[in-house]
Amino acid sequence: MSTEYDFLRASKRELEPVPSLSARMYSALHHYFGYTSFRPLQEEIIRDVLERKDVFVLMPTGGGKSICYQLPALLMEGVTIVVSPLISLMKDQVDGLEANGIAAACMNSTQSARENRDVKTAFLENRLKILYIAPERLMMPGTFAFLKKGKVSLFAIDEAHCISEWGHDFRPEYRKLKLLRDPKTGFPDIPVIALTATATERVREDIVSQLNLRLPPEKGPYVASFNRKNLYYEVRPKKETFSEITDYLRRHRGEAGIIYCQSRNSVEALTKKLNLAGFRALPYHAGLSDTERNRNQEMFIKDDMDIIVATIAFGMGIDKSNVRFVIHYDLPRNLESYYQETGRGGRDGSPCECILFFSRGDRFKIEYFISQKTNEKEKDISLVQLRQMVAYCEGNKCRRQTLMEYFGEELSEPCGNCDCCLTPKDTFDGTEAAKKLITCVQELNQRFGTNYVVDVLTGSKNKKIRQNHHERLKSHSSGLEFTKEQWRSLASEMINTGLLDVSGTKYPVLKLNAMSRKILKGLEQIELVCPEGFAPESEESFVPSTVIDKECKKTDDPGLPEEESFPEKFSVASDILKASEARKSIISGKDPDPILFERLKALRKGIALQKNLPPYIIFSDTSLKEMATKFPHTSEEFHSITGVGEHKLRKYGEVFLKEIENYCRDYNLVPAEKFAEKSAEKPTKLKIACKNPEKSVEKPEKLKIVCEDPEQEEISSKEIALNDENPKAEIETFGAVMQDPEPDKINSLEVCKLPIKKSRYLDTSIQDWSEQNSSADDFREIDSIETSSELGIVSTASADSSISVSSEKDSLQRTFSLFTKGFGIDEIADIQGMSIRSIFRQLEQLTLSGDIRGIGGLLPPKKQKQIKSALESLEAELDSLLRARLGENCQEEEMKFFKALLMSRICFSQSEDGE
Repeated sequence: MSTEYDFLRASKRELEPVPSLSARMYSALHHYFGYTSFRPLQEEIIRDVLERKDVFVLMPTGGGKSICYQLPALLMEGVTIVVSPLISLMKDQVDGLEANGIAAACMNSTQSARENRDVKTAFLENRLKILYIAPERLMMPGTFAFLKKGKVSLFAIDEAHCISEWGHDFRPEYRKLKLLRDPKTGFPDIPVIALTATATERVREDIVSQLNLRLPPEKGPYVASFNRKNLYYEVRPKKETFSEITDYLRRHRGEAGIIYCQSRNSVEALTKKLNLAGFRALPYHAGLSDTERNRNQEMFIKDDMDIIVATIAFGMGIDKSNVRFVIHYDLPRNLESYYQETGRGGRDGSPCECILFFSRGDRFKIEYFISQKTNEKEKDISLVQLRQMVAYCEGNKCRRQTLMEYFGEELSEPCGNCDCCLTPKDTFDGTEAAKKLITCVQELNQRFGTNYVVDVLTGSKNKKIRQNHHERLKSHSSGLEFTKEQWRSLASEMINTGLLDVSGTKYPVLKLNAMSRKILKGLEQIELVCPEGFAPESEESFVPSTVIDKECKKTDDPGLPEEESFPEKFSVASDILKASEARKSIISGKDPDPILFERLKALRKGIALQKNLPPYIIFSDTSLKEMATKFPHTSEEFHSITGVGEHKLRKYGEVFLKEIENYCRDYNLVPAEKFAEKSAEKPTKLKIACKNPEKSVEKPEKLKIVCEDPEQEEISSKEIALNDENPKAEIETFGAVMQDPEPDKINSLEVCKLPIKKSRYLDTSIQDWSEQNSSADDFREIDSIETSSELGIVSTASADSSISVSSEKDSLQRTFSLFTKGFGIDEIADIQGMSIRSIFRQLEQLTLSGDIRGIGGLLPPKKQKQIKSALESLEAELDSLLRARLGENCQEEEMKFFKALLMSRICFSQSEDGE
């Protein structure tokens, strides 16, 4: 009987339609990873892997390389072996896979014999889908034989650039991976996928050759775009660097970031200085013990520490998604390393700032270390790469275009998201300067380098010049209008822009090219960047077109000629307009609710601590922001959030939905659908604003509940923000009171209600809080007047109040714009026609909302310096004092809360004393 049943069941399976490969791929993507669509190239790559083809993938950090082998592993029979260079990378990946409900494990030197035995048993019993292993362990005697006992479906070589000596992170042990394709001892029939985030054309060819990849000729390697649009690139001169870094960190408190240094000593010194300045930072470098290094890395990954100061050893394969800044304190050795390190920021797609501090001194230090290498070929490669890195720093071209060109990709237009695009350097007519330099190179028979040419131009009579009789050349002393450093800067720019060539690596000499000769003949006019400290004589008459465009945009009337436009410090209209537009985007409902976002982060942190996992493994910031924007209230809605797969829905859905529901109840947030239904069924009861709800006057009136104009909604919310005794007053809209919904009927939130609470938290100054009682008394008087009036009068009063609030907002924006222009407190008060006390109150409001972070030009320089010093000192002392009282185990979130509590007590104690 059982045989017949099995036969019938098998027959039934044969008759059932088999899902297409594409359907299976999309189903697995949504079920395990919580995504509904693939990123560029992912689908094509996965399809090739499932068809058992060799694949080479070049995809930037954060581009989704892991899914290219993780998803096929779920759809193939057997186990996928992933070769990974770092233990931290393995652990991170395994944690992430297990959080998604995927059976994964790793084998490395940190595991006990029992743990390794359990992993091997799981592999042999086919209970794993993905097994991570280091290249050294893979090449150990017996590993190949062990793997052949199981069923291997795919080999994935992660960080494949390590196999190439032309790569920035060459590792000799990776070279042995070619034994995987050995027909006798290896796995010649098992497909291989090689993946990397950074590889030039030469490195790509080396990877394909070393691994003997059999790539389909019609497809070749898969190369995704290297353009990470969410990264902002900037290069700053390395002057007063520590002060600049601390200023930056103060403006970005609470955000996670990495600071890269070249040496261990630099890491230790900078970490110590940052700690003394009141910042919690940890070091990471090869000189630390394994225990300390792993502890520091874990604290950073788990959001227990915001800042990690590290050598380049840190970060490979770490998937922390919410890194908001990457600072290079020292010059990276090459563009590949730089791109790889900056790529560790903004993995969640949110903005990340990448700032590099550059000085020629760093270049000379790196050149010294390169000279210590014994392998001449390796030395030459390093020098060429360093030269490219310096060209990137000194150039005036779009940073992103330069990076993309290095990797063989072309951007048709400047990116608009780097310092060169946003604040281009001043230029001057450099034709004559270029002619002098080219002439000098020609007179020297193209046999000398930049420093020697510069010595001749500036009239040096050193021993070498006298020996060569080059003091007799016409070019000698012909360039005295520039200093040596300025000439070096000009020469470097001409090399970078192709006006001159360089020959040789160890002893580079300047050479002429076709462009050089055109300039000599007067056939080309060129502009060069003004070197530091140089002001051309024609500066007043010569204004770069980019500057003219900017100044034209600043004038109130674009029709006015340039000379009739207002002075820059009075042209605040456009600034106010921009601020107004920015404000509209905040209240439009497209941004996540900041309070709910913080509550969800706190919930995520608690779960992560219980499970001993990094918070981003639970949910990324991107997922939390989407929750705080869409407010899901059912399992179906929660499943639609990016990054929520079936496993995470079952595991975390209930607790996160409960938190969102509690937040809605706490803040009286109401679904739009419910009000729309009630509005359609019967006339809305309009309640006149009143402190006692029982005495409110009810009057039928057609009222559209759903707010269409976010700006009007904000005005309404500010009108009633001071009414604090009756919670229902907080959700009044133009006099209408919205009833509390039943929790189980909340489906989606009316987005335009969110700014009401935002205004209470973000737009209220300390004086507003302390004067709340008196304001409330005034509000009662208004209520009594409005209660006795007709409905039309109420509307008029509401409109007048709206105009008043709008005027207040404009005044605040003007004050902010004048402050940013550098006006003093007396000047702002005169221009605004307000008292100094009122201006200080506005400035306080702007400071508490995060718009103002410095003193600006408000006070005399001496007073400014005194206040700045006092603030820095008090900030550091407060942090140290709190930490001493509360203990070192106090979490960062707790510290922030205690500081806020302290501020609140100071505020209200002052208020009570005043009363």
